[in-house]
Amino acid sequence: MAGPGFGQTAYLWMEPAGGFYGTTANWDPIGVPSAADYAEFEISGAYTVSFDGDYTASYMDFGRGRVAFDLRGYTYDLTNV
Repeated sequence: MAGPGFGQTAYLWMEPAGGFYGTTANWDPIGVPSAADYAEFEISGAYTVSFDGDYTASYMDFGRGRVAFDLRGYTYDLTNV
């Protein structure tokens, strides 16, 4: 894992049952990753993250588990792939 850079916040997905990406309580710290932030998915097991809008993050990391994204026609843009 590269980790966030200067000025970035690392948001860790906390909901093992899955849920909506835009739900602030699903992240630690409370909030939703923005274009300058880092999204981490580290929960073991399989779960689905559903989208309720268009989102952007700087980086994304998958450490464990199996995450499925249900984009529902929305877009998820990663600015540093």
